[in-house]
Parts: sequence; C-alpha cells; structure tokens
Amino acid sequence: MFLRYRTLKLAVFAVTVVWLTSLALMFPVLLFTDHVPQTNRMSADVGYSCAVRWPGSHGLVAARAYLTYTAVVGFACPLAVVVCLYALLVCRLRVTRRHIRSRSVRVFPAPRDATGRHVVNVVTLIVISYIVCWLPYWSFQVRHYVEPILFLLSTLHISLLVVPD
Repeated sequence: MFLRYRTLKLAVFAVTVVWLTSLALMFPVLLFTDHVPQTNRMSADVGYSCAVRWPGSHGLVAARAYLTYTAVVGFACPLAVVVCLYALLVCRLRVTRRHIRSRSVRVFPAPRDATGRHVVNVVTLIVISYIVCWLPYWSFQVRHYVEPILFLLSTLHISLLVVPD
C-alpha cells in the first residue's frame, strides 16, 4: 500500500528534514556556547570547559525556558510519538492476524499465537528501555533548575580539561 512512497528521493528528503530540525532545535545552544578557562588544582595548568552563557541579566530564566523546551521536544514528544506509533503497530498486527484467521480454513485447532505476544513484549521492552535510559537524565536536568541550591551541594562537578597549544 505504501510501497510507492519508499523511494530514495523521499528517504533523502526525510533524513534532511530530521537533521535540519535537529540543528534548528540546538541553534540556541550553538549561539551561546563559550569555552571557560579553568585551573587544574593539582598541576596549576589552565584548561577549558564548555559552558552555555545565556545573554543578559535573565540568564537563569533563559536557561529554564531552554530546559523546558528541550525536555518537551527531546523527551516528552519523542516518547509520545514512540508510544503512539508502537500502539498503532500492535493494533494493526492484531487486526491483520484476526483477518488472516477468519479467512483460513481450520482443519486443526490453531495453537496459541506466541508471535503476537512476542511482538507486544518487544514493543513494551523498547518503550520501557527508552524511558529507563532517558528519564534519569531529564530528571536531573529538571532538578538542576528547580532546586539549584540542593543540586550544587550534592553534585560533583566534572570538567573536561583541554591542554592549550
């Protein structure tokens, strides 16, 4: 049914749209990213750390707005899309299975369909894996801006040191 839409041209277009959307979503970070000099306490060498410096006196407001924006676009929307598409896939497989069963001639009683359960289990594992992998990251990101004092007291700051030329 949808095979006529599976062309190389459409695939290239879809990939291009995804990359351009990703670039547009990350553009604010690209604009305000800066390298910050940091001194290594052990060797007194100066290294650099990457930081986002939001403009003006409302930097925390901008950072919270960007966090909300990325949490919705980077976690909530993809989760909703994945859940909806997999739910549609499972519903479609069940309808197709019922249609095939109703048209087939049953000489012997059909065994319980383990394949359908297997597909549902795999889909469930994919969704749970996505949530398990990304929920801790987004939880700590949101906590960072909701409770900045507690976060600063309980976090070990790790910086990437780059040796200057």
